[in-house]
Amino acid sequence: MAVPQPVKTWTVVPNIAETTSFANLLLVIKNQWKALGWTVAGSSDATTAAMDGVDRWATLSNVNQGNDAGTNARSWIVLRNGNGRQLLMDYHGGAPRVCRFYLSATAAFTGGTTTARPTAPDSFPGDATTALRDLGSPGSGYSPGTLQFMHSTDGKNDIVLFCRV
Repeated sequence: MAVPQPVKTWTVVPNIAETTSFANLLLVIKNQWKALGWTVAGSSDATTAAMDGVDRWATLSNVNQGNDAGTNARSWIVLRNGNGRQLLMDYHGGAPRVCRFYLSATAAFTGGTTTARPTAPDSFPGDATTALRDLGSPGSGYSPGTLQFMHSTDGKNDIVLFCRV
């Protein structure tokens, strides 16, 4: 008897061009995750923040950068997939701009203000290895590219690739 082979089917969204700005890249990533079935659990547009299911990243002007010290208002958004996993995108930094990604597999993110990101007891890793940094060379500004999204139809896997032009 042959060993059954695992099969996973994917929705692939290739070649989403992003040429405008780092903040717009984050907005495109958020919008694509929503198009693939993720929902908003909470957000901050640097003016208002709450874990209330409201998408405050409606337009580019809502995606505002804070700083690493957390003393400036900053934008963050928490997305939830159908399996209960939550993803936090925390946009902050000075130069270069940074968006850190945190995943909570079973617990939920709570809290969050205009100057502090939400937290979850099981969130990981959120360190420099999970940070999407400003994609330009030092002193050269933003460098455009394309996004590739892959979403497993069982909702257990999501892959995002960014390729610089």
